[in-house]
Amino acid sequence: MKKVVSSVLLGVVLVASNNSFASEGDKYWGVDFHQGSYDETGFPKASPTGFAIKAGKYIAENIAMEGRLSLGLGDDTVNYLGVDVDLELDNALSFFIKGDAPLSPTANVYGLLGFTKGKLSASVGSFAVSADDSGLSYGMGVETEMSEGLLFAAEYIFYLSDSSYDYTGFNFGIKRLF
Repeated sequence: MKKVVSSVLLGVVLVASNNSFASEGDKYWGVDFHQGSYDETGFPKASPTGFAIKAGKYIAENIAMEGRLSLGLGDDTVNYLGVDVDLELDNALSFFIKGDAPLSPTANVYGLLGFTKGKLSASVGSFAVSADDSGLSYGMGVETEMSEGLLFAAEYIFYLSDSSYDYTGFNFGIKRLF
């Protein structure tokens, strides 16, 4: 699955055409609702929620550099061996290269490739443990212009991954070009 997503992501970044609503030098900011997914071998899947603030700048036509700060809104409680465990995204800082592949003058698909440093917490009653991790992040999304310079986006991102777990997320939000 990861190889398929990586191949599609690379294709999206390489196929970008000149039919775009964003040009070199354009800047943007936005906010997203985040529905996370923590999937660990031998542990029930947890789905914490959060929000992200993002800002970026197009460094070439259809290629942007973007930074994001994601913060947890709500934890998810899962039952592990008869014990309720609360899992939460504390925060994540991500930096991406974003490549747009326009579908029309008002819609495009895009790929993201970058780096994330994040912190997750788990708690049982008053006992809590946190873990920091960092690594390669990648994803893909689609955005459409709702009115001039205001876009709606939906995306899926692999934020963190190692041999024992994956942290991914669906994000839905708006962004403003300026």
